[in-house]
Amino acid sequence: MESTYHDFDLAIEHTEDGYFAHAYGEPFGEARDFFHPPFSEEELEQFLQLITDPAPENAERLALQQQTARNFGERLFHAVFRHNLRSSLQSSYQMVYQQRARLRLRIQLAMTPEFVNLPWEYLYDPGRGEFLALSVHAPSLRYLQLMHRILPLRIDPPLRVLVVMPSPGGYPPLNGESNWLNLLDTLDHLALDGKMKLERLQKPTLLDLQRRLRQQDFHILHFLGHASYDSTAQDGSLVFEDEMGRGRLVSGQHLGMLLRDHFALRLVTLEACAEAPIMRQNPYVGVAQSLVQRGLPAAVTLQFAPVETTKATFRNEFYTSISQCTPVDVALTAARRAMQTVDQSTAWGAPMLLMRIPDGKLFDDAPARQPRPIREPFRRTTR
Repeated sequence: MESTYHDFDLAIEHTEDGYFAHAYGEPFGEARDFFHPPFSEEELEQFLQLITDPAPENAERLALQQQTARNFGERLFHAVFRHNLRSSLQSSYQMVYQQRARLRLRIQLAMTPEFVNLPWEYLYDPGRGEFLALSVHAPSLRYLQLMHRILPLRIDPPLRVLVVMPSPGGYPPLNGESNWLNLLDTLDHLALDGKMKLERLQKPTLLDLQRRLRQQDFHILHFLGHASYDSTAQDGSLVFEDEMGRGRLVSGQHLGMLLRDHFALRLVTLEACAEAPIMRQNPYVGVAQSLVQRGLPAAVTLQFAPVETTKATFRNEFYTSISQCTPVDVALTAARRAMQTVDQSTAWGAPMLLMRIPDGKLFDDAPARQPRPIREPFRRTTR
């Protein structure tokens, strides 16, 4: 049975009086309080270096990683949910529990992009003793509230996925064939069931991507490769290949302008390659934000690269749920929980979701309504 969700919106705002956390939603009301960033730049750098280690070498390092994720998540929670905001959240929990419903915590950072790289995926509620990103009953996500509402796309399976794997010269080489075969092996059951069809873009240039999208409708674009961040433009870029096989930076803004013309495209998944350096300004997050701002319904990015088995678990659980027309935020929560089951590290926090659709519904497999037959007008006959 499909669950009912109530939205609890949390916006971090900047005014001349400082930063505020503003919580609102129906039927929970509204609450507002000061927000003070809980981490220094040095602390965040140390956090990133520790938390993004996909394979801690010993039990002590693993325990330190887990404890650090919890400590930072709890500090962020206390910084956001102060006083009346915490009371509002607790009241919301109680209300949805009484209704046998669920709570969707939508984090909005449009007014404060300087906080995009805070560890929101590790937000930890000490009262409930859980990471919100792993909660089935109250999942959290990053949300962009825009005026134009996008409705779910009615589909007739299979979902079509276009996979882009550039490996340009001048960058650490990627084993494209191995990555492609791993992806096929992970998702072959969906292909056999007729739920999903994968196609690899043979020439990973921007021109060939545009050409292929014009020739065929695709529902999902899956990118695995390198990225870069431009601090001047404050935007991330993906590294495609040019006609000579060299690297070509394509900004999130540019890519978003190209993709918004393709109505069937509902989701872009961005995977950081294993050799990607850990950066304070994560370029994949910047690209995801630009894509959604320019019309894409949702973008999911792996902010760092987990080990291959954990990555395969993410792909399998996430795309299996998406093929069943599960809301994208619910699908990602299921994928994170599966990752936590197979991997004791904090790699489950690598996937980040940004969406602009209120209920997370990308696809709808319900049959279209048949038009009602036109009835002939009644005519009285005379004898």
